[in-house]
Amino acid sequence: MRIIKLCVENFRGIGNLEWLTYRQPMCCLIGPGDSLKSTVLDAVEAALSSRWFSFGEADFTQCDTTRDLKIEVTVGELSKQLLSDDKFGLYIR
Repeated sequence: MRIIKLCVENFRGIGNLEWLTYRQPMCCLIGPGDSLKSTVLDAVEAALSSRWFSFGEADFTQCDTTRDLKIEVTVGELSKQLLSDDKFGLYIR
């Protein structure tokens, strides 16, 4: 499985992020402290994890809960097991 596109809006310190990785696969995040590396990874985990996530006021940019929080991950190169109808059925998108 490979992340092809990541869109994040109003999640913690990220106001708006659209990251296309289809040209060059993402393999690492490098940056100084407080540059939102962990926040990007937390967004990916929230979208792709099998665990249920609940978001609190602190997860919204500047704690503004009037603006929608959006995390959207597009993946490709899925394994045959993940593409199987008996595994996820109609949930595959």
